[in-house]
Amino acid sequence: MRPLPCPAGGFLAAGYDDKTLYVYSDLGRDEDDHAGFDDVRSTAMALAESKAVGLESWIGTSLSTALLGDVSAYQHTVDRGLKELSSLFDLHGVE
Repeated sequence: MRPLPCPAGGFLAAGYDDKTLYVYSDLGRDEDDHAGFDDVRSTAMALAESKAVGLESWIGTSLSTALLGDVSAYQHTVDRGLKELSSLFDLHGVE
C-alpha cells in the first residue's frame, strides 16, 4: 500500500497544508479491511462520551493532583485536541 496525502487534525485546526503521506488516507472507510482501525474506533468513542457527559466528567480524576495546581490549561488542551479530532472525523465522515 503506498502512502497517500491526508490532513491531520492539528494541521486542519491551524489551517496549514499537511504534506505528510499517510498509509491510510480515508479514515471513514466502512469496509471489512478497515474494521480493525482500533485507534479510529477508540477516538470516536472518546469523542462521543466526552460530548455526552461533558469534558470535566469525561476527564474525571485524570487531572486531580495538587502537583498540577490550576488544571484549566490542561483541560483546555484536551478540549482543543478533541475538537481537532472531531474536525478530522467530520472531514472523513467518521461517526
